[in-house]
Amino acid sequence: MRRPGEALDNALQALEIIKDLEDLPWEAVMLHSVAALRCATKQYPEALQAAQEAIWILEDIGDRSGQAGLCL
Repeated sequence: MRRPGEALDNALQALEIIKDLEDLPWEAVMLHSVAALRCATKQYPEALQAAQEAIWILEDIGDRSGQAGLCL
């Protein structure tokens, strides 16, 4: 990844749009992307927070396969 900081900025913008749409499955997917990008930019506590939020959303909506996918 050449510009993870720029990718993170774009992912955070996309996350806000998805939150406005109240699309929980896609919010979890985007939070997972944000977590990966935060790892790439060495923002580990923030990465953990985003990953946990994604898992909590998937737990709330009962998406066990989504939860398993985030663990990979």
